[in-house]
Amino acid sequence: MAATEVFRQHPECFDEETFRDFVDSDVDPFGFGRLEYVKDVNDSKKLNGLTVPHIIISASGMAEGGRILHHLRNNVGDP
Repeated sequence: MAATEVFRQHPECFDEETFRDFVDSDVDPFGFGRLEYVKDVNDSKKLNGLTVPHIIISASGMAEGGRILHHLRNNVGDP
């Protein structure tokens, strides 16, 4: 199970501000706007072909290993 899903299933663990801003408002704190979760390696590789501005969010420590290294190599020089 994804860590995000564990947090989603346990809103009682949210701090007071998060609970007030999201849970009381019936808003998903993990599904805002155009956020897209990419789990598949091939879908992750497709991100390198995007020509529109985008942000790739990765878990803490992943710059030392994992798919984010591929994204850094392919995009670090892109202004």
